[in-house]
Amino acid sequence: MHKGYKKLRSKGSITVEACAVFPVFISVFFLMLFLIKFTCTGMVLDHAVNEAAKEIAAAAYPISFINELEDEKLQEYGNAKIPTLEEELEKLAGKVSGGSSGNLFRAIVSGELKGTDFTEAVQDILKDYGKGAIGNVVGRITPAYWDMKSAAKYYIAEAFIKEHLESPLINRENIRLRLVEFPQGEEEYNARSQRAIYSELGLTPDKDFSRDDVVLQLEYEYLVRLPFIEPFNIRMIHTAVERAWINGSFGILTAEDEGLDLEPEGSIIYITRTGIRFHEGDCRYLRKSRIPILIEEAEGSGYTPCKVCKPLG
Repeated sequence: MHKGYKKLRSKGSITVEACAVFPVFISVFFLMLFLIKFTCTGMVLDHAVNEAAKEIAAAAYPISFINELEDEKLQEYGNAKIPTLEEELEKLAGKVSGGSSGNLFRAIVSGELKGTDFTEAVQDILKDYGKGAIGNVVGRITPAYWDMKSAAKYYIAEAFIKEHLESPLINRENIRLRLVEFPQGEEEYNARSQRAIYSELGLTPDKDFSRDDVVLQLEYEYLVRLPFIEPFNIRMIHTAVERAWINGSFGILTAEDEGLDLEPEGSIIYITRTGIRFHEGDCRYLRKSRIPILIEEAEGSGYTPCKVCKPLG
């Protein structure tokens, strides 16, 4: 009787210990399973965002043409304003001795102002008004144009990223692109680099990325399910920065690339593939393309001096 009591007591203690240990064992097992799955999910997301950034960077060369053209046009028209009537009258009066409105009207009445001078002055006035009108339109539509470009960037980046997210670990509905940046023109980069969104995302322009970089930042809401705990979300953020391939030359090597000194007689200035201006050798607008040319040839081809480096100044 005493031995049977001890045997029953021993069985009861094992059952109690098993009931105490089993939930702990289950919790540790699911925790390990969660850590493995969480790590694999992070690897998949990191691979997707980095591969997408590399592919976009490799295909970004045509963007440099668009950025150069934007900079040229914004340089030409960005600060242009519609002149006032008084300003144009003074300009017209400048063709007459004395340069005042009184002298202008006196010259018109007396016939001192030649018809050709008057025609040229009127053409200059119309040109000023036309340039000012274009500048006014450019100033109004440029921010909207940049926003439209930004929306297109998000669409393209999303398509590239989704190609690398075929894993069953990923729920695509929980993915959100927080930031997409492609190579930007200098005017766009300078205007938009002070946006508060960068500090909110933990990025600093010119430190974490430059205007020639592809930047992708992805956010993923990971749903955590563990025994004895209410389900909750963990926010996963993955960022990729890749330098775009935009400084190529179509395989054409210049004399400077070959280390040759073949400067012809005369003043050498530089033009770009898409621009209408000629520049000094150290002008910031020559970062993408730099084509040497004689200043006489440039002027004969219709190129005009850059207003930033002022090559004739």
